[in-house]
Amino acid sequence: MGAPMAVGMGAMSFMAAQRQNRAVSRGISAAGSAYSRNLDSLIDKREVTTKQVEDKTEVDMMKNYYTGLKLGGSARVVAGARGTTTTSEGSASRIETQTILDRLANANILDKNWINTIKAINADYTAGTVQNLNQYTSTTSQLAMQYQDPFMSAIQGGISGYATGVQI
Repeated sequence: MGAPMAVGMGAMSFMAAQRQNRAVSRGISAAGSAYSRNLDSLIDKREVTTKQVEDKTEVDMMKNYYTGLKLGGSARVVAGARGTTTTSEGSASRIETQTILDRLANANILDKNWINTIKAINADYTAGTVQNLNQYTSTTSQLAMQYQDPFMSAIQGGISGYATGVQI
């Protein structure tokens, strides 16, 4: 009775190990698909956010430029009403000079803000990709530990079946 039980239990253990390994393979494949989808999402988010920041910075730069022109024009109108020009010494000249300096300072601030925001977007992207990779590695490692050698399972099942068959 021991030999037939050994063969039967060995075959059952072999097939069970194969089923387990197919399930592990499907889990690893699903983890790979999730990794790819998450990475695509991170890339899309970075591209969209970068584009939004670039567009907003461009609009802010244009506003700064036209505001400066408007203020400079106002200074020239005031100077003209007084019968002077903004190139001659006086308050209108200083106002126009200050307007130009303010416009340049604002442009510098906008540029620095843009650089810092892009750095933050890239840092978020990097952190997201690292987290995504860590999740993928963790999941696949846990699944890989569930892998079974079908032949070892068959031998163990055969030994167990033989021992049970001998006892019967």
